[in-house]
Amino acid sequence: MTRRNIKRRVVANTTPVIEKESAVPGVEEVAYTKTEINRMPVADLKKMALDKGIADAENMSGADLKKSLIQKLGL
Repeated sequence: MTRRNIKRRVVANTTPVIEKESAVPGVEEVAYTKTEINRMPVADLKKMALDKGIADAENMSGADLKKSLIQKLGL
């Protein structure tokens, strides 16, 4: 492998971080990825689902919460 190929691969594998502007000034909204949601504990998923307005989040399983949150966030 040549040095030129290493540089090209490093650039190709990095992804830019995109920060969303919050509707409320001074409060940052956290942007999650599918991977982060899939790795979250069920307690955190339930809390986030309630914050996002998903109905009956307290009675849902972890897999159902993940699917609902990913769909709600458009990921």
